[in-house]
Amino acid sequence: MSQWDDIQITGKLKEGGNKITKIYQISRKKNPHKIVVLETDTPLQPLIQIGQTGTKYRLEPYKSKPRFCNNCKHWGHHSSKCKNKTRCNNCGGTHKGKCLRTHPKCAQCLGPHLPKSPACQATVRELNIINEMESRQINYNTARKLHKLDKQQHSNIVGSNNNNPNQLTKIGNEITLEINKALTVLEKVINLIHQSNHKETKGIHTTLLNAKSQFQNLITVYDPIRNG
Repeated sequence: MSQWDDIQITGKLKEGGNKITKIYQISRKKNPHKIVVLETDTPLQPLIQIGQTGTKYRLEPYKSKPRFCNNCKHWGHHSSKCKNKTRCNNCGGTHKGKCLRTHPKCAQCLGPHLPKSPACQATVRELNIINEMESRQINYNTARKLHKLDKQQHSNIVGSNNNNPNQLTKIGNEITLEINKALTVLEKVINLIHQSNHKETKGIHTTLLNAKSQFQNLITVYDPIRNG
């Protein structure tokens, strides 16, 4: 397709009552042809005819990749369009020079991991938005709004459960019990690694000690819930 086809494509689709919110062309190294991307609020027919010759073009769902900003370390846009401050990939801070922090801190959710980690809530949310785009064939902004709405509805359900003190106490007890089980296993593994006294296991030993500390912190979080 040529650069002049954008107007023709939009006009043809509007004839069928479709609402085109955005149209743009992209190029890929492995594909010598121009790819026209359409963002629409309505499902489209798999084939459309463009131009006086009536050339048919096949429409397929566009598989979008998650957009990550290497400047502010957030999902949803690229660094070329970022107006935020530059943040450190390791600690999420705005400092200049080498980062001195030993353990990572996510710039998005403030968790103990790097921004693109599968453990990051923001990363999981972005992947869910992309999946929503593909499954419903909608644009990014619409998928993001739907995901936000689903999250609010889930929060309302959780909030209704919070009104039941007995239910909260039961949940708190179950969580604390499972954490204590995990701590027991961790303690055994830590002792075994310590007894082996291998240089290669020092890093693992430190990681497990940190995990133990985090589990212990979780117990202090759920203590008020257990005690009502």
